[in-house]
Order: sequence, then C-alpha cells, then structure tokens
Amino acid sequence: MKTTFTSCGSFEKRFNKKACNECHVQCKTAKQDLNKYLLNKSVSTINDPADIMFVGLSAKFDKEQLVMKPLCSSTNTGKIIDKIEERLSENIIVYRTNLVKCPPVDKNNKIRYPNKKEMTHCLEHLYMEIYRFNPKIIIMLGEQVSNFIIETLELSHNAFKYVFSKTYIKDDLKFIATHHPSYIYIYKRKILNEYIQEIVDLINNKLSLAY
Repeated sequence: MKTTFTSCGSFEKRFNKKACNECHVQCKTAKQDLNKYLLNKSVSTINDPADIMFVGLSAKFDKEQLVMKPLCSSTNTGKIIDKIEERLSENIIVYRTNLVKCPPVDKNNKIRYPNKKEMTHCLEHLYMEIYRFNPKIIIMLGEQVSNFIIETLELSHNAFKYVFSKTYIKDDLKFIATHHPSYIYIYKRKILNEYIQEIVDLINNKLSLAY
C-alpha cells in the first residue's frame, strides 16, 4: 500500500499565515492565499502526484523584480535540472520548489541567503507541498537545504550532516542529499555531465525500488 503524506503523523501540518507574518523575509505572501501563490504564481500546477521533488534554497527575482518560478529554466540551476529531466523517462513527473518561497533581501534590496528562522517559518509550506504532491523522492539541493531538513526532521540519528547522494528516510518518504547544481556549475564544471548522469542514475535506481 502506498504511504500518503497525510498518513505521516510528524508531517500533518497545514498552512498558517502566522508563519508568514512572523517571517523576516519582506514579501507579499502573507497578504495572499498561499495556495494561489504557490500553485499559480510561483509554482506550475500539476494535477498528478509527483515522482520527484527538487528542493532549492530560496526564491529569486527576475530583471523586473518579479518572483521567478522555483529553479527556473532561466537560471543556471534550472538549466541543469532541465538536462536531468531530459534524461529521465517522459513518464516521470518532476516538481520544483524552494525551501523559502520568497526572495530574502538585505537592507539594500539585494538577494541574500535566508537565515534559519526564515527557513523554519517557511518549512510548513514545504510540508503542504509534500502533502499535496506526495513525491516518491525528495531531492535536497546543496548543503544548506540538506543540513536544515536533516536536522529539523531528525533524519539522521548519528550526526546532522550532509552526505552527498545519501538517502534519509522519514515515514517512508525518501530524502536524498545532493550537491547544488550551481556549485557544480561554478566550481566543478568539468564534471558537470558526470554530475547530471549521477543524479539521473540515482533517481532511476530509487524509483525502481519505489514501485
């Protein structure tokens, strides 16, 4: 029997605008219906459950200061994920999201890394997405995302530490830690193709075990 997200007791959380109101990220999300924000403005609507969920760190602005779709194809990270998807079966449904849904900015209105409080406040929105799309595999992109989720959800009982390609299991959900595509693109571009194929092989292997 397939385990659904709603049956996972430790994940039974629902959207509460209080989380947005208490968040330090300056955005308009708290003034909107988050379902409408996530599924229409920020994230493409999918009618079927997802096989794969990619989780990036935080949202970004485009040149017109509009919030881009998560892991958008206009970014280097999005382009790499596009290449990963191209090598996967057409039947595999991929869902892209960010841990922090709004672009965190500094006092000069420049993008910065989100802090732990902001990630904590926004985490329940990720819960809602997992509940909605019930992915078979959740791929955590980069150390910041991986370490935060590993620690917060207590995925590892030995040490809260990111390990590349390691699978962490929580209530029958599989979380996989990977290097962030932008890290590979900037610092390890010579192995970019190998990185893409390694993620593809990892996904195919884990999905074959999920069925």
